Amino acid sequence: MASFHLLASYATIILAIIAGITYATRSIWGPRLHRFRYSSVHDSFESDIQNGLTSNSFDLFQNVLSQDSRAGLDEISSREIKGIMKKQQCSFDQARLIYLRDTMSKNNIDPSGLPLDSKAITKL
Repeated sequence: MASFHLLASYATIILAIIAGITYATRSIWGPRLHRFRYSSVHDSFESDIQNGLTSNSFDLFQNVLSQDSRAGLDEISSREIKGIMKKQQCSFDQARLIYLRDTMSKNNIDPSGLPLDSKAITKL
């Protein structure tokens, strides 16, 4: 019986140490858990409007009024654009432009839309 109490005491101490280490290092592993946090289902233009992903030049209200059956904006792109808006304190249109330029740059396309690959055929 005494060995059970001793084992329970050790288990409690080990659990307390693990909890302390976890709490102390939460700034390291916490951000990595962001993708596991709850996020609403991204399924329509209405949810894009609710998330602030609309403007006068990118008017999603017209899509809703015309009962557009498409699924809305791409979830990954929407998340990245919202991140740009938050980080750089800019409007939706500015964030969309930054996102588009970054995407084009990653795909080896210059801001004018021409490919940067010297082997690409742009004229026949």
